[in-house]
Amino acid sequence: MEDSFNDEALVIAVKELKEMLLNETEIKVEDCDLESDLELAFFVIGWKYDLKKAMVTIGNSRRLRNSSEKFRVARRNIRSGSIISSKDFPHREIVNKYWEHDHTNTGIHTKDMMPVAVCRVGEVDLYGMQENVPVANFQEYMIYAFEYRLYMLENIWKKKSDLKFLPRFVDIHCLNCPRGFLSTFSYSNIQYFRWWMGVLGPAYPEQCSHVILVNTPWLFYGGWNITKSWLPTRTVDKIEILGSDTVAWKGESLISKIGTDCVDKIIEYLSREDDGLNKKKKKENTFETK
Repeated sequence: MEDSFNDEALVIAVKELKEMLLNETEIKVEDCDLESDLELAFFVIGWKYDLKKAMVTIGNSRRLRNSSEKFRVARRNIRSGSIISSKDFPHREIVNKYWEHDHTNTGIHTKDMMPVAVCRVGEVDLYGMQENVPVANFQEYMIYAFEYRLYMLENIWKKKSDLKFLPRFVDIHCLNCPRGFLSTFSYSNIQYFRWWMGVLGPAYPEQCSHVILVNTPWLFYGGWNITKSWLPTRTVDKIEILGSDTVAWKGESLISKIGTDCVDKIIEYLSREDDGLNKKKKKENTFETK
């Protein structure tokens, strides 16, 4: 997935998409909220160069951002420097209480110096989220998270003029489920992730080059065989599923993608007595930029 602005076809497609957006009259945004060339490239690639479909999705993305004043100001707050790290996101503390994660500031990078995000998906307390985090607050938080990720990638792209590929995150999702897989992910408590997959994700496409699932319980595999049929082939191709054997994590496939040092740092980052990695508990990571 080495998409690059060295590809003339991508450069032309982004230029054409920008011209199409200039003539867009239905969903307008302020100049400070306009999509960057990198963001437009992500839409182009996500829709396999079908610019009409990319236009529709950009329209949906703008509608999402314009659907409330709180959503609308997220992009400009981040671009203006009012938000300098994940700890500044609205509702960060309460969301992280029930879902330990860091979409932006782990401090881990791949061998190509791309940022790594880590989420303890299996440990999320969705019942606690339901009782204490209104859906609207979760949505506002996630929009800030994905806007900030985009902002980070845009800065990497601007600073690394010789970059031979588009900057993207590598997303690590730990699926260790101490409460049990079915108790964690029941039909009654997945409204947060349903919105994430169905609305938020399409509005912020192609932010990651790889999605690596680790500590995957055996029950997951049966559901995955069904779920992957709902996903685009390009998305499925990004996903690598690993168990809890950290020796296997250091296999040739993963090492070639992100590098040995990166894998070691991910193992250290996730290491806790109760996560199945058989390592001593280390000082808790606060998931914040120091």
